[in-house]
Amino acid sequence: MPPHEPGRSTPADRGATPLASLWRTRVYLRPYRWQLALMLVCAIVAVGSEIAIPLLTKSMIDGAISHGERGLLLPIGAAAVGLGAGQALLSFLRRWMQAGAVAGMEQSMRADIYAHLQRLPPAFHDEWQSGQLLSRATTDLSAIRRFAGFGTITITEHLNHLTPKLAPKFRRIN
Repeated sequence: MPPHEPGRSTPADRGATPLASLWRTRVYLRPYRWQLALMLVCAIVAVGSEIAIPLLTKSMIDGAISHGERGLLLPIGAAAVGLGAGQALLSFLRRWMQAGAVAGMEQSMRADIYAHLQRLPPAFHDEWQSGQLLSRATTDLSAIRRFAGFGTITITEHLNHLTPKLAPKFRRIN
C-alpha cells in the first residue's frame, strides 16, 4: 500500500459514508432499472402468495372441514398448490432476471476500473503491488454484487416475517 501523503485526502477523510459510496452504484444499476423493478414485483407477489397459503389452510380447516363441506376441499387445495407453483415460478423468474442484471452491472464496473487503472500514471503502479490492487477490486466488486443481487431482494422476501407483528392476530372466538 502506498504511504499516506498528508496533502492527499482519502474517502474516509472526506467524510464519505458507506451509504454514500453505495449510492454511487446507481449509475451502474440504471440500465437495469426496469429489470430490477420487475424483480421486486416478482418478490413481493411471491411473498404475498407465501402469506396466502396458510390463510387458505385456515379457511379449509375452519370452513370446509369443520362444517362438513367436503366439496370445498379440492378447490381450496388446488388453490394452495397453484399459489405454491406460482411462487416457485416467480422465484425462478426473479433469480433469472437478477443474474443477468447483476452480472451486467459487475461487468460494467470491472470495465470502468480497468479503464481507470490504465489512465493512471506509471508512478502509481510502482507504489502498489498488482496482486493487492486486483484483490481489493475483486473483493469490493464481489460485495457490491452480492448486495445488489441478494441483499435487496432478500430484505423484500423476508418482510413476511414482520407480518405477524404488523397485522392483527386472528383469534377464533368460541
